Amino acid sequence: MRLRRLNLSRYGMFTDREIDFGPAPAGAPDLHLVYGPNEAGKSTALAGFLDLLFGFEHRTPYAFLHDRRTMRVEGDIEIDGDARRFVRVRKRRGSLLDGAGRTVPEGMLANALGDMTRETYKATFSLDDDTLEAGGEEILKSEGDLGQLLFEGGAGLVELRAVLDKFREKAEAFHKGKARNTTLIGLKKSLADLAGEKKRLDIAAGAWAALVKERDAARTAYDEATAEVAKLEAARADAQRRIAALPWLSEVRRLREALAGLEGLPEPPQIWFERIGALLESEPRLAVRIDGLQKQKARLEEKREAAPTDDKILAIEDRVAGIETARARYVTAEDDLPRRRETLARLRGTIAALLRRLEQAPDADPASLVVPAAAAGALRALIESRSGVDERLKSTAAELETAKREETRAAAAFEQTGAAGDAATGAATGAAAGAATEAAFERLRAALDDAQGDDWRARLDLHTRQRRRLAAELDDNLRQLRPWSGGAESLARVEIPERGELEAWRASLEAAERDIERLEAGKARLAAERDRRDARADAAKAETGVADDAEAAALRAARDEAWQSHIKALDAASADLFEKRMEAYDIAADGRLANAAALARLRQAGEERRTTEADAKANAEELACARRRRQEVMDGIAASVATMIRTGAADLPPDIGLPRLAAWVDRREEILAKFAEARDEKKEIERAREDGARLRARLAAALAAAGAPPQAEADMEDLAAAARAAV
Repeated sequence: MRLRRLNLSRYGMFTDREIDFGPAPAGAPDLHLVYGPNEAGKSTALAGFLDLLFGFEHRTPYAFLHDRRTMRVEGDIEIDGDARRFVRVRKRRGSLLDGAGRTVPEGMLANALGDMTRETYKATFSLDDDTLEAGGEEILKSEGDLGQLLFEGGAGLVELRAVLDKFREKAEAFHKGKARNTTLIGLKKSLADLAGEKKRLDIAAGAWAALVKERDAARTAYDEATAEVAKLEAARADAQRRIAALPWLSEVRRLREALAGLEGLPEPPQIWFERIGALLESEPRLAVRIDGLQKQKARLEEKREAAPTDDKILAIEDRVAGIETARARYVTAEDDLPRRRETLARLRGTIAALLRRLEQAPDADPASLVVPAAAAGALRALIESRSGVDERLKSTAAELETAKREETRAAAAFEQTGAAGDAATGAATGAAAGAATEAAFERLRAALDDAQGDDWRARLDLHTRQRRRLAAELDDNLRQLRPWSGGAESLARVEIPERGELEAWRASLEAAERDIERLEAGKARLAAERDRRDARADAAKAETGVADDAEAAALRAARDEAWQSHIKALDAASADLFEKRMEAYDIAADGRLANAAALARLRQAGEERRTTEADAKANAEELACARRRRQEVMDGIAASVATMIRTGAADLPPDIGLPRLAAWVDRREEILAKFAEARDEKKEIERAREDGARLRARLAAALAAAGAPPQAEADMEDLAAAARAAV
């Protein structure tokens, strides 16, 4: 072994300091002297070389500049003429690396060192000033054979005499002639004491048999007593349970009588009581669906039985299933395409008409003309305000017209008034007519009071505004359902999945996605682990060159084949072939015997690889199962979406995802709720209008009875003004 280059990357005071000894000179002495002043780092370089060979010591004194964990020494070492680079880092395991940073076994250096330890190598090849001084002091202080002392000092074994003295003291402490307090004498005394104790404890065979018999009898009696106590304890516990249950005996008997006729019924779970209402509502729909599916199944089974078996088609069954799914989507799209085109044409015509009304060019972008939401709200508020102003203006104008008519009628009545005599002449007739007129005016006052006291107009205005607000919100919500283009009535006819079914899909999808993510990570981990173990096995095989079991079996089979060929041919060619294959097998067998440890590592690596492959196969099966579970959920969602499309949601995309589907269903419920509110508001508007029409008819009849028949087109405001003027 020869050191060609030493690099103290991070060691002691050095950082990337290199000492290059170069290749060995041919035919010349290969001796290098490293010299320098004190504290220049000569001892540090020697210690770095020892740490490169044997690893860093636990308590190293050379970590004063670099952290212990970052210390690093490199070197190019020639072993049997082949130079290899080794790197030593500070780690508990795998601290020896090659030039590429891969871990290499410690045996590569141990074999070259001849199994020498650090201390042996240091004492033999690493003499320094401190070692020589310690040897000289040992010679001066010690007594005895000077040759031994010189050997100790020259070899650096300055502690050999101390070790020998320590073992000599231990031997004399154990046994020394004429000594009285050695370990051996103490052990003899203890042996004598134990013999006396044994003699004292020894008894006759008859006495021992009697004691054994007495012990067995006592043990039997104890076991019987223990069993009796356990029996009594059980009886007492049973009696206590019976006493505690006596107050409930009558109730138990009553319940048993009540349950006597229900023995054959199963016990329903609690969740049934929570879901029974929803299940009863969905039962008719599901029954119709099941009946249709059963009929379809029967037809398909008949067609399947009648169809001939095609092995080529069966071989591509999975592909055909995928094509069938795509075909269903294509057929749906093809059937829907004419209606979509018609809708597109109608919408384009509507957009063109709106652009003309807005005095815009036909090619203008409609999106740029959309009024912002804030401006639309402000316009809606102004329109409602203007509507109220128009109604009040109309009412005021009607009251003014009525007042003018009343003024004209009063003036005419004043001119037609006769003298007092004329009034006396018709006194009798006026009295009778006055009584009838007074009753008519009382009815007119009552009708006017009812008309003025009723809130039908306020209710009409309130519910009208509410209905307009709901209509606007419905339009906004329906636009959010795009590409849905129908109304709320058609939306209500769409068959949607149950809320529990959506939640079950969501939970199943989340669980499947979690499993797939976990198993995908496990697949990558197992692949990396398999590659890592293959690399270790290849490195071990490359290090020793030993043939593994598969290669040995192949060589053995080739040898046997050559032997059989030679037996048949018995010529020189077959003999040479057999000799070559026999030699190859013998070399491999010798290598396997010489490297039994490496062979064991190869076999262990093979076993680990098989274990990893088994784990990878199990992981792949679980991954496929998780993907099937996810696909089953997706198929269920697709079937539900197909049902929705068939029952009215033709604009719904067939490949809509679960989150969008759930959001669509939630928005549908909101729209249907607002639609129901709008229907209620419409009923309230009709009720308010009916109340207003009833009050108008009553007031018109009362005016006619009071001698002031209204015009046929007069509204409630005109009638109220005429009634106030009349009374």
